[in-house]
Amino acid sequence: MGEIRNGFEEGKNLPAFDTRDMTELQLLSTSKGNQRKWYFPKKDIYVKEQFFYQGKYWKDYLVEVVSSEIGKQLPAKCVKVLEQWECAIIDYTGKFHGVYSDNFAAGLSYIPFKRIMDSHNSYFDERAGIDEKWDFVLESIKKNCKLDYTDFLITMTIMDYLVGNEDRHLNNFGVLYGHGKFSMSPLFDFGLGLFEHDLKYEHIPFRKCLTLMYSKPFHIDNQKVIDYLAKRYHIGEYVPRHLDLSGVKIPSSKAGSYLRNRCSLLGIHLEGVE
Repeated sequence: MGEIRNGFEEGKNLPAFDTRDMTELQLLSTSKGNQRKWYFPKKDIYVKEQFFYQGKYWKDYLVEVVSSEIGKQLPAKCVKVLEQWECAIIDYTGKFHGVYSDNFAAGLSYIPFKRIMDSHNSYFDERAGIDEKWDFVLESIKKNCKLDYTDFLITMTIMDYLVGNEDRHLNNFGVLYGHGKFSMSPLFDFGLGLFEHDLKYEHIPFRKCLTLMYSKPFHIDNQKVIDYLAKRYHIGEYVPRHLDLSGVKIPSSKAGSYLRNRCSLLGIHLEGVE
């Protein structure tokens, strides 16, 4: 293992991006802590720094890479998952891990679901049941954007379940707008999953970790949302029969246990995860 400085493991041959060449977009990009993002106009890419929270640099960038690989192996019925690649980020304090992705909204505007609600004075009731919340999102998108959002929501829910994403809020899913019409956005922002975002998951058994998970936005228990979908839809059409993660770095052994557990519950044959 290489030397670790500022959360970065030296010795890895990764694409490197200097913050002086990029435009910083925001300082707070999650609901939990600091995570910087940039736009690199020369390459038309977006770059996201690893998550820093509770005094620790996390391996959320690996969760994004795992999610990208899973997304590539989903059935055709599923919506696209944004592909992200690991990189190094250089600033005046040193190097950090991160991920980068192509600009998926070139010439378009990304409209978060929260903005759609606000512009129409509507309200997402956190106290409502899964079915009411689910139908509210579907009906809001259909009414205001003229889109059938069913495939999107099902794909998002299955992906969040597979990687244990705990930061799916109303600002990191939405639609694209341009040329006078709305269109589907790819799915992104899976990093705060696989226990790579909170110290509460350290030094406790995997099964205990499952009881502490808190998912959003439809229910705090992601298994209950999957059970709801299984009763309402043919979710087998959205689940791959086989998933090969050979060669993909898994953040931890506990993350591997989570992936095996969720794949088993969905009937997915998983390879490449010890």
